[in-house]
Amino acid sequence: MKRFLTPVLLLAITSCNSNAEQVKENPTETIAEIEVKVNPEGKTIAERFPVPKGFTRVKTADNSYEAYLQNFKLKPYGSVVHYYNGKVKPNDNIYDAVLDIDVGNYDLQQCADAVMRLRAEYLYEQKRYNDIHFNFTNGFTANYSKWQQGYKITVRGNDVNWVKKTAPATNYSSFRDYLKIVFTYAGTLSLEKELKPVTIV
Repeated sequence: MKRFLTPVLLLAITSCNSNAEQVKENPTETIAEIEVKVNPEGKTIAERFPVPKGFTRVKTADNSYEAYLQNFKLKPYGSVVHYYNGKVKPNDNIYDAVLDIDVGNYDLQQCADAVMRLRAEYLYEQKRYNDIHFNFTNGFTANYSKWQQGYKITVRGNDVNWVKKTAPATNYSSFRDYLKIVFTYAGTLSLEKELKPVTIV
């Protein structure tokens, strides 16, 4: 029985680099065509995309990041993607489901930002505040635990510093303000340097 990983973030990751080298099929291997069916009634990623025949979904631990993604709530089938300004993103058969999550009204969440947003939202939900941190492209580490203490980030050119400005806060609004700063000064380049490769077996 083959195992099946739900491809949640593939588009968000690969759309960042239009010049990415295409993966070439090994001529010594044959890849059977896999029919992937969609369940229009599915309200989560796992429900919307049942595993293909002959496969079984990888079991995930409760409260794990994998479980969080598989059970992420989706908008009703056929919903369209909206840009930050409310305009509709043309589908052109590039997406088949829409996450039920707002992107705010700032033109900030692009490519790697979508990956960082989901990871940060998961850790925030789990109250793992000390695990929320992202590096800016200049190497500065933006720790959410520091932000919670009332420190804010000031940027002048390539000079980045923490400045105590407000009372400590863990509310969601302050968390989203932290993410705005992260999305502004972190991106694909900095995220790539933070991530570690893993082997899927």
